[in-house]
Amino acid sequence: MRNSRGGPLRLISTLRGEGALLGAASPIAVHYQVDLFTRGAITIATGEVEGRLSALRGKLGAFRLRLDDGCLLDVRITDASPEFASFEADEASAKLCHDRNGHRDAPAAAVTASEGL
Repeated sequence: MRNSRGGPLRLISTLRGEGALLGAASPIAVHYQVDLFTRGAITIATGEVEGRLSALRGKLGAFRLRLDDGCLLDVRITDASPEFASFEADEASAKLCHDRNGHRDAPAAAVTASEGL
């Protein structure tokens, strides 16, 4: 995929695990998958969470996702149901979590944390 702002979009890693979605009345335990991409010097992250998300009551917007290693990812929920939500992550927190996991320039297949959601 190419555009005029930074070249091709390249998958650099996928993080999977159990964490917590923060920003609702109380933390919500979730299974997550975060796909990290680069486009030039920009780090992009999108993903999905699965859990008992009825407390979101269709709320879209800003939340934090705590990964199983403790890293906090600032996310914007873009679609939600009682069990599933998709999100886009803030660039700075995506880069921080990627770097913290020691996945700099590692091939995507080598950095998958676990299998399945």
